[in-house]
Amino acid sequence: MDLLVLVIYCFVFVGLSIIANRKTSKTIHGYFLADRSFSGLSIAFTMLGTYIGGATMIGLAGQISRSGLSFIGIPLGVALAFFLLGIYANKYRTIQGGAGIANTLPGRLIGEYGSRIAIPTISVLLFVLLSFVVVQIYTGNLVIGQILVNSGLNVSKGVSLAIFSLIVLVYTVIGGTKGDVLSDTIQILIILVTMVILFISLCLKGHLNINMIQSSNHQLLDPLGSGIYFIIASILLPTFSIHTDSGIQQRLFIAKSNTSAKRGAMISSAIYFVFSLLLIAIITISVGTNLVSSGDNVLFDIARTLLGPFGTILLHIAILSAVLSTINTELILISGILNYDILKKSQENRNSLRNARVAVIVFYLICLCFSFILNKIFNFISALWVLSLSCFGIAFLGLIYKPIRERISEGFIKWQIIICALLTIVVWVYAILRNIDASTIIIPLGLVLLIVTLLIVFFRKRINHE
Repeated sequence: MDLLVLVIYCFVFVGLSIIANRKTSKTIHGYFLADRSFSGLSIAFTMLGTYIGGATMIGLAGQISRSGLSFIGIPLGVALAFFLLGIYANKYRTIQGGAGIANTLPGRLIGEYGSRIAIPTISVLLFVLLSFVVVQIYTGNLVIGQILVNSGLNVSKGVSLAIFSLIVLVYTVIGGTKGDVLSDTIQILIILVTMVILFISLCLKGHLNINMIQSSNHQLLDPLGSGIYFIIASILLPTFSIHTDSGIQQRLFIAKSNTSAKRGAMISSAIYFVFSLLLIAIITISVGTNLVSSGDNVLFDIARTLLGPFGTILLHIAILSAVLSTINTELILISGILNYDILKKSQENRNSLRNARVAVIVFYLICLCFSFILNKIFNFISALWVLSLSCFGIAFLGLIYKPIRERISEGFIKWQIIICALLTIVVWVYAILRNIDASTIIIPLGLVLLIVTLLIVFFRKRINHE
């Protein structure tokens, strides 16, 4: 039964990719930007599809199972971030001087601050994107492997990885951005329906009674269990990190108008808030009542315990949806950065579209090689989202607020990106070597770097950018 559902699922989304391919212009502009044709609702679903990936359904879920309501700040921060994203959508989309809409995040920042920031900006973004592709490969392989095992097929990890890779490459190479956006709507609905079913099952089976929380797990209900500083950081950092997420920014660029981009971001704010509250409630109550044990597989255990085989396959498909919607975006973004910002081939020619698709395949194979070592450092890779925040937070604030823009120069942004990137990576490596939960160190570090840089900016003299 599990295998049949997987086969149907794959055929549906490959079919959507083929439909998207037929309805999109056969150009790199059509492949990367989907001809900028999407309404607010489509933008909302694809933003959520981009943000909710394997790191959320596995990494974040595991952290919630260990820390409980300490992570309540994250849905608040992300919801606020999407709301603010809608308010500033116009400024993010428009290149300096009204020269049109940007094609990529590096292109937008380089257009504002100058070509000297190109190398550090592109390097950091590629490092982050490649890291998250590795996370999605690891998670997707885990899901496919579980589905095959549940179907009675005793296959190696190599077989499940080959199946997942084939799905990803066909899905991405054929459909491009438009295929991703079309499928994101269905994928997000699958994820939300799964969360609602799990929550209703908890209610019907009486686990919603908070008094059932065992005394040994009472710390799960303490929002300050990880400290007040962690709560503040978990609210503020997502608020800024959404604005420095290249995948989310790319969704703003493909909207058909500034109004569509704004509406999409605000709708996604409301939906993500509901999703996160459901996720935290389901995991905290399940672990707190000793229904399941904490760990990265906590959602699998909850689904299996509450719903049996049906819940297991439902969750498998939900997580696979999260993975595919995210990995598709990240691979196309990497190829887009290579095309627009490194090779600077914005003009169409006979080989442009073919080269873009080949780049997707090559980058995927590179990430595939690194995925074999990820099982030991999954949580560390998942924490790297902070790198974008600490490196690009000030640059984005400069896009929004004139007093900040007046005090930052091209050279300042360049070295700020380099220094913050090196500090974050050094701390990240230290956490790996000492076997420390990277998120508890890197998240506060990201906030400190942002605050320190902001203070330095305010003590700088105003610069004439004319």
